Amino acid sequence: MERIASFQVDHKKLNRGIYVSRLDEINGNYLTTFDIRMKLPNREPVINIAELHTIEHLGATFLRNHPTRKDDIIYFGPMGCRTGLYLILKGKLESKEVVELIKEYNCDTVVIGLPLNLNGTDSVQTEKVREFRTKLENKMRSSALADVEIVWQDERFTTKLAENVLIAGNVRREDRKKYVDKQAAVIIMQSYLDSKGSIL
Repeated sequence: MERIASFQVDHKKLNRGIYVSRLDEINGNYLTTFDIRMKLPNREPVINIAELHTIEHLGATFLRNHPTRKDDIIYFGPMGCRTGLYLILKGKLESKEVVELIKEYNCDTVVIGLPLNLNGTDSVQTEKVREFRTKLENKMRSSALADVEIVWQDERFTTKLAENVLIAGNVRREDRKKYVDKQAAVIIMQSYLDSKGSIL
């Protein structure tokens, strides 16, 4: 039985990045599959399904509306292992030819979690976060990011929700502290997108 090339890669040494996963020739035409690796396989918690679904829809919408590359897009979707996504394009391509395309997926909004008390009043941390936003706004005004919008998102319960996600993902208790803030940030972003009525 022929072994699948990508399965022969040592995933314990695979880092984040964009890789050519495979190159297929069909009747003289080439298709290149890119591995957009966002998590370290077997070393980090995988991407939660809801967040991966969000990335899939946002990315596919951007790619399929790209002014020059939309006709080359065959597929953009999640890996079964939930450590990244696959992008399939027409042509015989290299990773460097896709990097600029991915970079075009620019940020136009910064979402900051607002740490309120359960009753909606300011917490001890709220003032610190407000000061951080002011500093960030001042820095962005004097840079190329002046047009980027900064918005608040209520972050109540996100830490608890993040812990539940990590538990469901079988992350060991001693490792959860390393990832809970990252997972909470993903939940904050998803909550923001939900509040905007995004269909993801």
